[in-house]
Amino acid sequence: MSRVPVPSSRTQTKPAKSPTTPARARTPVAPAARTRTTSTLSPTPTPTPRLRTKSTTKPVPKTKVEDLPPPPPPLSIKEAIALKRAEAKKTKVPGSGLAVESLEDAAPLTNEPAPGEDLYGRQSVKDTIERAMSTGHLNLATRNLPCIPSILFSIHLGVTADPLKSVPTEPPYGSDAPPSKKAAWFEAQDLKTLKIGNNEIIEVQPEISMFGSLKSIDMHKNRLTSIPESLGDLPFLAALDLSHNALTSIPAAIFSLPELTVLNVSHNALTALPFNAPFADGRFGSTHSASDFFTPAVNRSITPLPRLVTLEASHNKLRAEAIDSLHIPASLTKIDLSHNPLGIRNPATQEFVRNISSLHALTELRLGNAEIGDDAFPPDLTSNPVFMVLRILDLQDTAVTRDAILTALKGLQQHVTTEITAGEPPEGTLQVTVGKLIIKEPWEIEAERRQKARTARNTGDSGIDWGTTSTTGKGRNIEVVKEPWEIEAEQGLLSEGAKRRARAQAAAASATKVSTPSIPNKITPPKPQEKEAWEIEAEQGLLTEGGKRRARAEAALRAQEELKYYDEASKTLTLPPSAPPAKVGHFRGFSFAPTSSSFGAPPSPPLDIALPTPTLPLTAILAQPFAESLRSLTLVNRRMDRCFSLLMEDQPSLPNLEELDLEGCNLTDQVAVTRSDTPSATANPSRSNESLLPLVTRLFPSLQALNLSYNTLSSGCLTMEALSSLILCTSQRKGLRRLALRGNKFTELDGLKAIAELFKGHRDVPGWKLDELDLRDNEIGKLPPELGLLPLDVFLVDGNVFRVPARRIWEREGTKGLLSWLRGRIE
Repeated sequence: MSRVPVPSSRTQTKPAKSPTTPARARTPVAPAARTRTTSTLSPTPTPTPRLRTKSTTKPVPKTKVEDLPPPPPPLSIKEAIALKRAEAKKTKVPGSGLAVESLEDAAPLTNEPAPGEDLYGRQSVKDTIERAMSTGHLNLATRNLPCIPSILFSIHLGVTADPLKSVPTEPPYGSDAPPSKKAAWFEAQDLKTLKIGNNEIIEVQPEISMFGSLKSIDMHKNRLTSIPESLGDLPFLAALDLSHNALTSIPAAIFSLPELTVLNVSHNALTALPFNAPFADGRFGSTHSASDFFTPAVNRSITPLPRLVTLEASHNKLRAEAIDSLHIPASLTKIDLSHNPLGIRNPATQEFVRNISSLHALTELRLGNAEIGDDAFPPDLTSNPVFMVLRILDLQDTAVTRDAILTALKGLQQHVTTEITAGEPPEGTLQVTVGKLIIKEPWEIEAERRQKARTARNTGDSGIDWGTTSTTGKGRNIEVVKEPWEIEAEQGLLSEGAKRRARAQAAAASATKVSTPSIPNKITPPKPQEKEAWEIEAEQGLLTEGGKRRARAEAALRAQEELKYYDEASKTLTLPPSAPPAKVGHFRGFSFAPTSSSFGAPPSPPLDIALPTPTLPLTAILAQPFAESLRSLTLVNRRMDRCFSLLMEDQPSLPNLEELDLEGCNLTDQVAVTRSDTPSATANPSRSNESLLPLVTRLFPSLQALNLSYNTLSSGCLTMEALSSLILCTSQRKGLRRLALRGNKFTELDGLKAIAELFKGHRDVPGWKLDELDLRDNEIGKLPPELGLLPLDVFLVDGNVFRVPARRIWEREGTKGLLSWLRGRIE
């Protein structure tokens, strides 16, 4: 018999049995019928398909398309990630083993953590305490704990702490399951650090003293109103932080801790610091033994806190008489008692300051915003050695004045200054903060110091001698020549209304003077007797030619002694300012009658005929004996004859001159030059114009500081050649270190930009020594970014018209910040 399978009759007759059934109703059945038909037409005679055909003769149920559930929509990436997180969250919750099929099945996430779970993903309190057994450090900060967990004592010490009255029932601290990995006996360590700050702790268990190895305790930002006396039984405690609590007192045992170095009790309500309280009644000695024989002895100090270095007690209610300053620890280096009512005009405050000043190791004392006045710092404070190594004294926002504190500290070995910088003061300097705190950068203080020194040298008592190296006699004050508008500004006559009021007041005063009757009993002084000219000459011994010559020699000698311009000690020559003669107005008619303005105008200063009038009288200076050793030449505001008087030979002069000051001389790019062999060779020598910077470069080879501020120089003189020859050091020149170009008419800095490009790819340029460059108060419209390559210590650009970079760049970060900003803008 053949094993070829016969086609099924059901497969052939199925379409005829259901002619009225729609085609879409047969859709789910058609694939199965095609599969079986294909298998029966296979030419390979296999018995297995035949058996399967016979076993599947059961009719397939008919299902409508409308009854099938719609396929789920595809999830986006965000929904898929959220679904995975929800599944992970479900697995963490105990008793939830259900799978999450969609976001609708996932439980909504809440902000409340599950019981025993930390909001920040940290271990539970119990696990943290168990882990501290192997590390010796326990950190339970910021956990909203009402007290120190009692399980700490049971796990680490095996004792049960007595319940606190403020916390009768403690919250759960974790699961009751045994720890997964308990520290072995050889891995266990004593607890050394305990951090429980930023909690809600009101009371501390007395059993805290059983942790005898504790070295640091941090309980800041809690609600402590008291601490137990047993806290003073920790012999190795070195740091104790009780700040930001509500403490009103400290147990006396705390002041007998032998190893305590840092004590912070700031931001509390303390009213007293009794350092000697543990030793006043003799309760504590070097050791303290309990009544129990098995209780170990507690080591205590015999003096108050012998190793204390830092005391923070600010923002309390401490008065000077409540602080036991007589027994204050002598090892203190920093004391902060700011924001305390110490007391003004209180004798105890003065005694407190005297006791504090005797500490030999004190380097920082802060009393800012405290109630303290000038009476606390008497003028005789430094009669005994005080504040021997003090470096910071903070008295900001107090009633202490600057003059009083400087008078009280005038006998100190340190240099006392009120200029406050951001960093620590150098050795041998005492920074005193009085009034409002103003922090300055070091470069600002240095710039102000240099400006004050120059002002004092220009306008102060110089003690100089023109034409001789003798320094006998006192110097004279140089008279400052003022402009007419300055005189009018001082008299308040800048406006027309002010001038009219001044004329009206002068007229009223003259009318009052005329109308006042004369006093008849007034004694009229005798009229001086007029003498003939020969009588005056006879009295002065000038009748003979010899007497006249002697008088002229004496007058010349007196004039030479009065005019002192050279200082032998500093090798400095300072010539007085000179202004051009006032312009005479042009009138169509003239009269010999004096004008009204001649009566009120101040008398003009007498002109020194022996003093040369050129701005730089180099010919006259070279004739003096000090010319070879001159180091500094100051020619400020010499505008009468704006020229340089030089010798005929163009050669270097003044070989040791290091500083030249030509401020306010109204010089331009081209300066007039007169040449002669002697100061009085010709009456009117011929003049020629030469470039200012190259001329200065040739004349003074040792120049290191040049001040050309407040002249009329333009950008044309700042060429690459002129600046490089002036600034860079060569075999013939020492090189410039300070260049002041303030208050000129510079609009561009192409020459400086070209010099700065020499630093591209090079850290150093041979011969560069410039440290300070002053370009303030000019008309610079753009600051080239290449200037950031210049290695400058002081770079001043205030008062210009450019708007980029912003002013805050150099005000906040100084010269280094400005140069860094410019370097970042180089393309």
